[in-house]
Amino acid sequence: MSRLQKKNAPTVIEPESFEEEEVLPEYQPEHPMLAFQAAAKASKPDHLEQYVEVDPMAKRELAAADEAATKEEE
Repeated sequence: MSRLQKKNAPTVIEPESFEEEEVLPEYQPEHPMLAFQAAAKASKPDHLEQYVEVDPMAKRELAAADEAATKEEE
């Protein structure tokens, strides 16, 4: 039981070096495929900019409301 309750001392090893770390130059890939830059394609106009929201049930809802109104009048 005492082995379960016993707390082990943390074993963290901290670096002893307080010198500034060497800054590495930014990595530049040298493979020919990575060096190839494709020309930007001409952007086509976005078809979603012309989107118009449609309520397909509007006519039926309007017709049902009219029918309900005429039944109430009778």
